[in-house]
Amino acid sequence: MNTNQQTIEKFFCESRDISELKLSMLNFSGLRLSGNANCAEFTGCNMRGADLSGAKAENTNFVCADLTGANLSGVNARWANFRGANLSGANITNMDLKGANMQGADFTGVKLPNNIKTEQVIGAFSRINSRTR
Repeated sequence: MNTNQQTIEKFFCESRDISELKLSMLNFSGLRLSGNANCAEFTGCNMRGADLSGAKAENTNFVCADLTGANLSGVNARWANFRGANLSGANITNMDLKGANMQGADFTGVKLPNNIKTEQVIGAFSRINSRTR
């Protein structure tokens, strides 16, 4: 883990309210991020393998973020923007995506749980393996 990741991890362990922070283009890969991230900005961030389970992420911006293999179970992501994000292999069990923008998001290898209603999200789920539903 590099110095920037150690600083980021220490900040998130000590301060769980990151709502409305602009955190674009940072490396969060493999880190545990929890708590309140409502209205935060993660545009273009590397969040590969990050653990966001149970986080609050309403109206949060994940445009073009790399969430490959991330644990997003139980995340409240109502009205979040995942346009162009890579969620390949992510765990989205019990994730609340009502009103979320999924245009151009990559869900390759993601099993869509029964609680996710595709008609409640904005944009089509693109690049979903046909055997994942």
